[in-house]
Amino acid sequence: EKQFAPIAGDDFLLTDAKPRWVRIIANRDYPAAELPQLLLSQPYRKEVEAWRPGDSAPIRRSTYGPNADLNHSTLYHVIPLTNGVRKGEAIYLRVVVVDSRPSQVAIEPLGAVSRMDMAYSRARTLVLSSLSFVALLAMGYAISLRQRGYAFLALTLVAQVITLAIEGGEVRSIEWLLSVAQ
Repeated sequence: EKQFAPIAGDDFLLTDAKPRWVRIIANRDYPAAELPQLLLSQPYRKEVEAWRPGDSAPIRRSTYGPNADLNHSTLYHVIPLTNGVRKGEAIYLRVVVVDSRPSQVAIEPLGAVSRMDMAYSRARTLVLSSLSFVALLAMGYAISLRQRGYAFLALTLVAQVITLAIEGGEVRSIEWLLSVAQ
């Protein structure tokens, strides 16, 4: 009990790479019929073990590797609360972080999570496609106008697209790119 310092609100920040425990206490009932999902924002470079009430083993989540959840986008780590959660029950998270980005915790129904996933995926697709298209245009200008500056712009944009795709987790389902992304 004394190891858990209370935090006001839904945000927490872990600043070192040591495993840390976080206790989340439900402030209301979340019936199983609502298909509640525990959400942890800023999932990139965070590994999570969630210990739900009544479970004997944790659910593990990470952006890459065997614990990646390919059923959801990388907007959140999503942990299903299949039996629901009653007011006052605790969910324990064991979190390992590589960088210090604040995370927010929420419990939402599966339908809301799916809508957020789709909106996030559309936005990511628009950004990555637009950057790729501009890189292609820049390469075309470099070839047709024989200007090296456009080739450098194209290479910079391609590098940015690759970086964003790795950080955003879009390459996590492409087997031959996983060794680069992890």
